[in-house]
Amino acid sequence: MRYLSLLLLLINTVWGNSQALNIKNFATPDGLSHSEILDIESGPYGFLWIATRGGGLNKFDGKNFEVYTNFDGLPNNSILDIYFDQNDLLWLATEDGLSRYNGVSFKNFRAGDDGKPFVVTGISEYQNQIFIASNRGFYSVKDDSLIPFTTDIKVPFNAIGFIKKSEKKGLWIANGSQLYFLNGKKSQKFDESHGLLRHPLSDLVEYDDKLYISHFNGGILELGADGVLKKIDETSELQNKYINCLHVFENKLYVGTNNSGLYSYDLKTNELQLLNENKGISTNHIECLYSSPNGDILWVGTGGGGLSKIYKSTFTPYKIPNEQEDNPWIYDCIYAKDGAIWVGAGAKGVYSIKDSSTIQFNSSNGYTSAKTRIIYEDKDGRILFAPEGKGLWLYDSLFHQLISPERKMRFDHIKGITQDSSNNYWISEGGKGLMRFKIEDSTYKVIDHKIFNRTSGLPRNYIYDLFTDRNGRVWFGTRNAGAGVIEDNHIYLLNTQNGLASNFVTSITEDFKGQIYLAGGNAISIISGDKGKWKIHDVLSRESKLKGHQIFQILVDSGSGIWVGTTHGMNYYQFNGKGDGYNYEYFGPNEGFTAMETNTNALCMLPNGKILSGTPQGLFVYHPEVKSKNFQKPQIFLKDIKVFYEPLKKLYPNLFEQWNQVKSKVHLNHKQTHLSFEFTAQDLSNPDNIQYAWFLEGFDEKWSPFNDQTIAVYSNLPPGKYSFHLKAINNDGISSDEFISHSIIINAPPPPPPPFYKQVWFIYTIIALSALIIGLVLFIIIQRWKRERERIRMERNVLHLQQQTLRLQMNPHFIFNALNTIQGKIVQQDGKKARYLLSKFARLMRQILEYSREEYISIAEEMELLENYLMLEKNTRNDSFSYSINSDLVEDEEEFIPPMLVQPFIENALIHAFKGREDGHINISFNQIDNYIVVSIDDNGVGRGKSAERNAQQESKHKSLALIVTQERLHALDSETDGKIEFIDKMDGNDPIGTTVKIWVPKIQ
Repeated sequence: MRYLSLLLLLINTVWGNSQALNIKNFATPDGLSHSEILDIESGPYGFLWIATRGGGLNKFDGKNFEVYTNFDGLPNNSILDIYFDQNDLLWLATEDGLSRYNGVSFKNFRAGDDGKPFVVTGISEYQNQIFIASNRGFYSVKDDSLIPFTTDIKVPFNAIGFIKKSEKKGLWIANGSQLYFLNGKKSQKFDESHGLLRHPLSDLVEYDDKLYISHFNGGILELGADGVLKKIDETSELQNKYINCLHVFENKLYVGTNNSGLYSYDLKTNELQLLNENKGISTNHIECLYSSPNGDILWVGTGGGGLSKIYKSTFTPYKIPNEQEDNPWIYDCIYAKDGAIWVGAGAKGVYSIKDSSTIQFNSSNGYTSAKTRIIYEDKDGRILFAPEGKGLWLYDSLFHQLISPERKMRFDHIKGITQDSSNNYWISEGGKGLMRFKIEDSTYKVIDHKIFNRTSGLPRNYIYDLFTDRNGRVWFGTRNAGAGVIEDNHIYLLNTQNGLASNFVTSITEDFKGQIYLAGGNAISIISGDKGKWKIHDVLSRESKLKGHQIFQILVDSGSGIWVGTTHGMNYYQFNGKGDGYNYEYFGPNEGFTAMETNTNALCMLPNGKILSGTPQGLFVYHPEVKSKNFQKPQIFLKDIKVFYEPLKKLYPNLFEQWNQVKSKVHLNHKQTHLSFEFTAQDLSNPDNIQYAWFLEGFDEKWSPFNDQTIAVYSNLPPGKYSFHLKAINNDGISSDEFISHSIIINAPPPPPPPFYKQVWFIYTIIALSALIIGLVLFIIIQRWKRERERIRMERNVLHLQQQTLRLQMNPHFIFNALNTIQGKIVQQDGKKARYLLSKFARLMRQILEYSREEYISIAEEMELLENYLMLEKNTRNDSFSYSINSDLVEDEEEFIPPMLVQPFIENALIHAFKGREDGHINISFNQIDNYIVVSIDDNGVGRGKSAERNAQQESKHKSLALIVTQERLHALDSETDGKIEFIDKMDGNDPIGTTVKIWVPKIQ
């Protein structure tokens, strides 16, 4: 009988239309503050609020628990009841008074200040007024005060068991075994005379114009519209159970018992079912029940086991009949043509499940007990099995072990099996390549075998999967070497070099269009073509939302949908038929696929559309009748706004109203430019797959991409007006209503006082100091300039006096010689010549006297002076030399030089160069080079070397200071030249032929 009931359960799960329920438990390791839960309610923004006995209040968003205790303002950490009023205020009944929470802070109420216990046992609302039951009486809350409340019937309110709001505009109040209906000041009493039992009442619930009332140990009564109480399910075991709570969920009355689990009573069929620890609930002690507003989840609060979530799921696990392990490792499963399901489970052989029978095959009945990794049905309906290390087996009502004719292929580690259009079987032996063969029908011998390996053209010998497409081509997938197809005795290879998404190919299948799916790694390539001409139509990967690091399973269902089992659950792609996209769904723990990781190619489809998937944690079945799409909009909640990581409600507490909502515009100063928005969105059905997008109006140009971050940070915001926009989307693409915050205004900085360097006093001070400094600098410069000018003037005066002195030294000697010459002419009675020479002499004397007073004279004047001087010298020296004076200057009268600058060098040449010669010639020329007047004195004398020898042999009668004086005069004109005078010795081979002196005189402006 035990096996029969398990079998019926499996058949009902796999083939029937029963609801697929899943259970997920949350306990203290998950963040729940206490394992004993006394009440559950949902409130604003979709949070679940949980009352615990000693652990305070828990706020739950489907993933995380946030705990509130007496440290946060609660009067006591034992909470007996929770109620949300019509203004979304949360009321809490504690063992030490009443508390109200508005999402920001707690306000506590007590009856009396005598210090005695004030235990609030129940809370409800009637006519916009809060009522509470306590050990000190019945109260209403008015103007934030507790007011004692009385009715026309004297009720011992200090013993109230519960208080419930009625759909009939009143309150139900339980007092021991008596029930009261309160309507205004009037009340109606129900007791034993109306059919109630003497046992204390525990709970009641209204549903479909009926009232269901439970006693702690007396079963359940139904109060109909006729006012008659009657027991339900009188023969049920519920009559002997201690009942703590009632709740209606999906037309079923759920009954939580003290230590007997959770019962569901179908109000239409009167069918009673039990959910207990054996079915997945954490404990059999049930304290409270609550269903989400959208009616898709039943929440169970337990006494000692924490919180349980019961929900419809698209995937459910089930236990294989006769299998002793709770979650055996499922290596493979197929659905055969005769309607049987074959399952390879653990190391127990295989199971065949068909109609009302389940048969386990192992070593006790003709098969082996090894792990069966591969199950394959051939074209004739025969089943081939590949148990690990135990060869290859064929089943056609009996088991036959097939022996390999090749020592190289022992059939011990088979990875894939297929059959081609010529009825050849193909197997891949791990690491040994492929073997093609046939099976002789009568003897079950392997015949006509052929081995394919790397020498035959395979990319490598380790083959993972084999598949025969509708055209009879045999496909194979390798480990890290791509895939291939055998067509017309030729092997064609596909790998990443010719476009394949991954070289790791573990699963191969085909869709109704004849497209081949090569899956492996974390991508699927969809291809078509033949004989090496392949075209990749699409690639499914992470960019296509695929979840999982490794693909193990792939299946195309009858609706052209693609199922993909990975290391992270099940993925489903439904192509839209237009060729331009697909719809995507993911199945993980929230959808009942709790195993997450799948096993290689352990995936099959049943005729009714159900999908079976083998995993390391057992077999999971997909229920297509369960609507997996979640149409519930996520509810957005702005948790906090922070300014430079400081909560805004801490900086400006008056800006916030209940549930942390900003009630007005937020004005920030110009320094508060770093904002972070923290948010969440509630989707208790699938909290792990919510994504968010946001947009800061006034700053962002567009919405952010959807992502799973729950904080948006903005830094260095300029002054301006901003509004934060937020939206969330669930796993099925259902978007929330858009959240828009109040305006946040960052004020422009006030005009700062001008910096000190722009203030008037500083400007005037700088001007005065600058003027003083400039004046001082100018004064110093002028004084230095005056001193320097005075020094130069004095130096020039000294030089001038030296020149005059020199001239005075030269003139007597020259005058003596000139006068002797004139006297000689007179003696010779050459009067005409004497008169001519005397006039030239007088003219020269006049020029010397005039020019000695001048600082500069023109070139023309200098040339005239030199002409007079040379003519007189020539006559005094008996015409022993000739001379020439010329100028290349454009205007001789417009260029100036110091007077008597050239004469000393001419006199020096006459004295030293022409001594003892009668054919001397001297040439004086004036020309301009750059900014200099260059005076050249060129002679054909004995040269400087010969002259130096003569001067060494005899004392010079004339010691000229021309060179020293001229250098000083030139230096006075241009300090950089330091008296630039060049002496050039003219040579004819080794013989001197004269001297050229060049005097560089700076142009006078």
